[in-house]
Amino acid sequence: MSQNKRAHRRLRSLNLVSLSKLSENGYVELAELGRTLDVSEGGIKLEAFEVIPVGTRTKLRIGLRDEIIDVEGRIAYIQEGEADRVITGIEFVDLAGEHREKLCQFLATREEP
Repeated sequence: MSQNKRAHRRLRSLNLVSLSKLSENGYVELAELGRTLDVSEGGIKLEAFEVIPVGTRTKLRIGLRDEIIDVEGRIAYIQEGEADRVITGIEFVDLAGEHREKLCQFLATREEP
């Protein structure tokens, strides 16, 4: 029997994401667009085109219906996707106040498929 070790329930959801890869100094080194494949309180699974190394800090802007949330994240894993796409797991490391509330409201109104 398989056990789910995730701290948060993940919901399938396609949402536009603007991702900025940050240097060690906090400067933007790369900016790209992608889409979520799933979303949770603790992070997202992102489909995009660029490979970003595990451990890299990121800034994200995620569209959730009529809302946009800003969050800082860290690349947790990368894997090959289809058609030259890359699947990237991003852990949220800083999701403050109203942005956390907007995310929780979005997740609460979604039903798991």
